[in-house]
Amino acid sequence: MRNNILIMLSLFVISCYKEPPVIPVDNTKPSGSIYYSAWGRTEDSAGFKINRSYFNGNAYFFSTPLMNGYQAEIVGDVMIGSITIPFDSIYYYQFLKQQIFDPINPIQFGRTLLFSIEGGDSYAPATNVIYVPQIIYIRTPLDSLLYTNERIHSKKEGMSITWNTDLKNKQVLVSLFYDGVASSNNNPGLSNKSYTARVISVHDNGTFTLDPDLFADFEPQSVVNIQVYREGKGWLISNKHKVDITASTYSYKEYTIAE
Repeated sequence: MRNNILIMLSLFVISCYKEPPVIPVDNTKPSGSIYYSAWGRTEDSAGFKINRSYFNGNAYFFSTPLMNGYQAEIVGDVMIGSITIPFDSIYYYQFLKQQIFDPINPIQFGRTLLFSIEGGDSYAPATNVIYVPQIIYIRTPLDSLLYTNERIHSKKEGMSITWNTDLKNKQVLVSLFYDGVASSNNNPGLSNKSYTARVISVHDNGTFTLDPDLFADFEPQSVVNIQVYREGKGWLISNKHKVDITASTYSYKEYTIAE
């Protein structure tokens, strides 16, 4: 009899139990990010030959979209194509020094690449493929001159720049970046605070002319970087988490502004 009562009570408890309500997760906001980048300067005016190139990969993963450093998580191996980004600390994953110059990097740009995480903590294994744009090789006037103080541009003139096109990429960003440290070294009266002055979205057709008015606000002896930037975007979905993927490349040239 006692056993029957216990069984009946157990069935009653089970029948009254309800699963906790499912709380919708807004995974439109990222709680993780993976970055892959290439950058450098070209100095050979005879062709699109890059003088120096650097590559970097890093990643961040958090338990919530708040991206709070105290909620960082370990997600096992993080792969960019055939490269594993090593875990650097409790906060992020980061390329080792030797990976920055790994010869596999140039091969991975200009192709569709697999990005993946092994999974760990609240992240399940996840993969996706995105197009990693071709490395940009920019050419501007006076490329053969190695030093900024030799490469002078009048603020009253425009400038035509060229770069290698990427048929799988639609747009590039052309920007003018004021180098505050270099400018104030030229002239202590100039601001030492760096900033991006202009950003222009143009078709990735390999050529663009900067109008004179784009240089008008720069004082003589200012050091200005002319940059061309392209990127590929994608994401991973892992359990409740959205992980943004950005693969970017840019190239730049430095000029000293004159009257």
